Parts: sequence; C-alpha cells; structure tokens
Amino acid sequence: SLNENKEAIDALEQANTLAPKNPKTSFFLGLSYFADNQLDKAIYYLEKADEQGYEPKDQLNLKLGDIYTLKKEYEKADTSYQDVLKNNKKDLQVFTRAIWINIDKIDNPERALELAKIAIVNHPDQAMSYNLAGWAYTALGEFKKGKQNLDKALSLDPKLDVANLNLGWLYEKKGSINLAKEYYKRAYILAKSNSIGNSAAIRFNKLNQNELKNYYQTNIASP
Repeated sequence: SLNENKEAIDALEQANTLAPKNPKTSFFLGLSYFADNQLDKAIYYLEKADEQGYEPKDQLNLKLGDIYTLKKEYEKADTSYQDVLKNNKKDLQVFTRAIWINIDKIDNPERALELAKIAIVNHPDQAMSYNLAGWAYTALGEFKKGKQNLDKALSLDPKLDVANLNLGWLYEKKGSINLAKEYYKRAYILAKSNSIGNSAAIRFNKLNQNELKNYYQTNIASP
C-alpha cells in the first residue's frame, strides 16, 4: 500500500530465514518481488509457495499467469490461467486473458472457443461472454456464428467497445472494408482512449493506408 517494496522484501526475507517452509511468506515474497519488477524471483517464490501448499491456489495461479504474460511466456501463462478456471469460473477477466492468449499469442482458436463456451455457461447474462465466443468463432473463420454471438453481445450491452472492435475484425477478414471501418470507428468512440480504442484506431488507419496504396497502384500509370 505504501509502495515500499524494498522494505517489504527485506522483512519477508528475514521471515523466510526464520520459517523457510511457510507458504504465506513465500507467496508474499513473490508478490513483493513482482511489485519490484524482479519477475524471475517473483516466479521462484510463487512456485515455492505452490509446492508448500499455499491456498487459495487460484490467487497464486492468477498472479503466475500475469507474470508469465509480462515475460511473454505465453504457453506457461495459458497453463496458469486454465488452472484458475478449473476451479473458479467466476471472473470473466480470467476467461478474457486466456482466450486472448490462445487467439493472439499461441494460435489455438479451437481452445479459445472451448473456453468461450464455458464462459457462456457460467455467465449467460453477460455481454462479454458472447463477445468472447464471437471473437473465437471469427478467429476460426466461422463468420456466421461469430456475428450471431457478437450481435448477441451488443443486444445485451450496445456500448461494449470490444464487441464493436471484434465485429470490425470479422468484417475485415470477410473483405467488407467499409463495414469494418465503421465498427472500428464505433469501437474507438466508445472506448475513450483505452487499449481497445488504440487497437481500433490502429486497425482503422491501416485499412485507410491500404486503400490509398491500392488506389495509387491502380490509377497511377508507371513512367
């Protein structure tokens, strides 16, 4: 709370010397090293806490997943997030992180779709669940099912920025560039400069640049 990471590490290292088999000490040492951006040491102590039987295990695996994501060790991050979801399906953010890794980082959209279906079963009234399914179906090239789920997400929450972003991606993959740009524009307006808005702006601008490039290649004769 006071952002005094070094002091916390020193105190916990002393406690660890006195009681080296205490899983809580190992866990909080891992958190302290994580806060101090010493990621390898954070992983060492969190894994040690796991071996010592730290509970709740979901809390530990969630933090490991976040650290592995920062280190770009996406296979390990995916394993940690899926360990969380085996016993705790309450947090849609964990589903989102796992599905993002499977789609964007390790090219496993089939697994992403499995997770999205589980999210719908456990969160049937949440727009984000259907957005995740629509995203996964789009990654698999199943555009009809993708659109059905993304439309369902927007029927539950018309202002869901990420559903508009994913509809833009769906239409881009289908080659419907004008529709893609329209949904990217909507996502940007709704997102208000968060990461979704940034992604929407990048994709919108890329489509514009491609259109200009194609125009000049088609309409300007070579010397």
